[in-house]
Amino acid sequence: MLVEHDLDLERNREQLKSIRRGEWSIEQIEDYFTKKESCLEEIYSKSTLRNKPDETGVKQLLLNCLEMHFGSLDKCIAKDVTTANLVQEIEDVLSKYRIIK
Repeated sequence: MLVEHDLDLERNREQLKSIRRGEWSIEQIEDYFTKKESCLEEIYSKSTLRNKPDETGVKQLLLNCLEMHFGSLDKCIAKDVTTANLVQEIEDVLSKYRIIK
């Protein structure tokens, strides 16, 4: 994210699969991440990303997603309720889509 300003969850997929399959020793993993950590510190110091998230943009994205899902914000936003109630309502909606293991 610091370099490309994007989160690509597929980028290191094969490498992570090989680690999960046990094809890397603990020493190899520790060495790899020690090197990555030092690279990360250098990249972080040069990064042009903001130090804080764009809260307004994130809130607007959430509203857009809710509107796309529900068809209208009137169907998903409860008025005059506490934050705890809103959080519980969101949790209830999310629980419908969680995979039960």
